[in-house]
Amino acid sequence: MGRLLSEMPGMSQLISPTSSSSTPPTAPPPAIGASPTSLAFTAQQGGANPSAQTVSLSNSGGGTLGWSASDNAAWLTLSPASGTGNGTVAVSAATGSLVVGTYNSTITLTATGATTVLVPVTFTVTAASVPPAIGASPTSLAFTAQEGGTNPAAQTVNISNTGGGTLSWSESEAAAWLTLSPASGTGNGSITASVNTSGLAAGTYNATITLSATGTTNSPQTVPVTFIVTAAPTPTISLSQTSLSFTGTQGGTNPADQTITISNTGSGTMNWTASDNATWLNVSPASGTGTGTITASANTSGLAAGTYSAAITLAATGATNTPQTVAVSLTVNAAPAPVIGASPASLAFSAQQGGGNPAAQTLSISNTGGGTLSWTASDNAAWLTLSPVSGTGNGTITVTAATGTLTAGSYSGTITLSAQVMESYQSIGGGMTKSKHEFEPDKVGPIPV
Repeated sequence: MGRLLSEMPGMSQLISPTSSSSTPPTAPPPAIGASPTSLAFTAQQGGANPSAQTVSLSNSGGGTLGWSASDNAAWLTLSPASGTGNGTVAVSAATGSLVVGTYNSTITLTATGATTVLVPVTFTVTAASVPPAIGASPTSLAFTAQEGGTNPAAQTVNISNTGGGTLSWSESEAAAWLTLSPASGTGNGSITASVNTSGLAAGTYNATITLSATGTTNSPQTVPVTFIVTAAPTPTISLSQTSLSFTGTQGGTNPADQTITISNTGSGTMNWTASDNATWLNVSPASGTGTGTITASANTSGLAAGTYSAAITLAATGATNTPQTVAVSLTVNAAPAPVIGASPASLAFSAQQGGGNPAAQTLSISNTGGGTLSWTASDNAAWLTLSPVSGTGNGTITVTAATGTLTAGSYSGTITLSAQVMESYQSIGGGMTKSKHEFEPDKVGPIPV
């Protein structure tokens, strides 16, 4: 490179041109721009604060603007208090405890290297034209509920400011059964009033809602509250009959079921129960609501002849006439004795000596009385055969006559039927005539049991 420079002297000028000395121009300083250049607030004494206003800041010069803002009044607030470059400051005025009058302050805007800018602020506080006043609607409340029942629906008292300024109110009451919510508020609002029947007997209860507000012309205001608690409904048990009578036979079928209709001749809902005090008596169902029917059944099984007494008890919660009883009697009659019935009442056989036996005949046995018939049959003739010789209930006996060694002639015999318990008897006469002669049946005579 050195050789090249020596050979070409102008090359060095191209590589490192000679710089001429010069002084750069000075940058302009920052300058604060503020808009608007003044602020004015107006509010009413004791009223709401006026809306905040905004001061916009800009750099109307050069460089960088680092600014700060301050004020000289306790009622004035700035936010933010500093910033860089363009920005805004929110300016708020508070009435607080200021009396009526005009108040002046200044917002001071400063920045390094910049001229301070002052923004005048005026705050005018006017007198409250009309004080607040409490308005309540409705002006009274009335609740109705049933003793021990559900609580009635809550009601609402609407509160309004019928005057000027700001209304700050509170409520109170002096009844344990009355509840209010909320306890206080500002401006228009509402109170929810609720009542509770718990523990209250039937009657009329009175209370007062008191509404108070500071600085009002009509404080306090009262809202009367009436709570009427009516007596709980009282059911009354009514029965279709107050006694039942059953009749059955010892060892026989049970008597027919009987029914009792239950109804409520009072008011409200009647929840009832039914019970009995005898093992031979059964009631169904055991409980119910309102009108219903009870079925009573008597069971004679295992009971000796005689008369039995019991009671059905019907009870209902809250009923004026609980409990009610239904007298029940059961008469069990002795079982009727069995009675032997026989048909035909006589038998006649005819055969020829040395010939074949006559055809067998049938004797039908029936129970013409009651109970169970257990019978036996016997005869008093060697030529006579019975089959079967005993039985239970209705039946038949096959009666057979055998000629055997009998000679010609008429023969008489008797079939005797007997039972363990019977109120009557039958004797069946039987006869056989050898050759061509028929015999007359033997007469029937009583046979004691």
